[in-house]
Amino acid sequence: MLKDAGKQTAGLIATGLRGALGRRTRGAGLLIYHRVAGSVDGVPDDRTLNVPPAVFEQHLVGLRARGYRFLALRDLLAAHASGEVPDRAITDRAVVVTFDDIYQNVVDAAVPILRRLGIPATMFVSTAFVDSTEPFPFDAWAHDHRARLPASAYRPVTRAGLDALVAAPLFEVGAHTHTHAVFIDRPDAFEADLAENLRWLDARLGIATPPFAFPYGRTAFGFAGGALTERARTLGVACALTTDCTLVTTDSDPYAWGRFNAYAWDTPATLDAKLAGWYGWAPRLMERVMG
Repeated sequence: MLKDAGKQTAGLIATGLRGALGRRTRGAGLLIYHRVAGSVDGVPDDRTLNVPPAVFEQHLVGLRARGYRFLALRDLLAAHASGEVPDRAITDRAVVVTFDDIYQNVVDAAVPILRRLGIPATMFVSTAFVDSTEPFPFDAWAHDHRARLPASAYRPVTRAGLDALVAAPLFEVGAHTHTHAVFIDRPDAFEADLAENLRWLDARLGIATPPFAFPYGRTAFGFAGGALTERARTLGVACALTTDCTLVTTDSDPYAWGRFNAYAWDTPATLDAKLAGWYGWAPRLMERVMG
């Protein structure tokens, strides 16, 4: 709770700085979402991983009203790889929507909103849990409250849900390792697990060169970077996204692109502050405190 309060406070400070000083950094911003589900009576809200559908829509509509343009990750990667990244594509309020893990409620609740608004998104799947009726092993909130939760609040994506995403031109499915394990200082285990993830995506969905996002993703804590990034690059993924709070610029490495978590307490104003470059100090401060 204290960590969440700190993140919320940091977002408000960033918003004040954005309002007072304007845009600090120019670059494309990538947002991360996880679960998209409504509140359940008698169960405390999960404000770390969950964003209610109405709040999710407010984020998108509010950012668009502020002049942001939503890009597909594949289009941003293609422009970057071509060496023809125009200033407008990278520096003029460009934002990419991503989801990690893939809950079935993303397909059921977030996808209809994205379709209605015409906004593309990339969903990164941990393939070991497809069609599981159990909560993800790393989802502490779901395990704590499962007895009072409907399956729709925590269930991983189904194979049918994945097929629907792959069939929709607006969406893209990417890799997120097979088991979503912690691979700090375990590059061999990471490579084997990601290779299984990639085999699954190719054999079952026909996705040969997917984008990839590191589970947990913070470079400073060992979840990304170093040998892990080199193993991902060797396996031929299209990119390797972290959760470092950095913007994508013309000279940034797609195997170290950062992303910003979008939380239930965020508003279009706080997300705008993150995407304008006023939030990166907060996780760096946390790294110093925890390191």
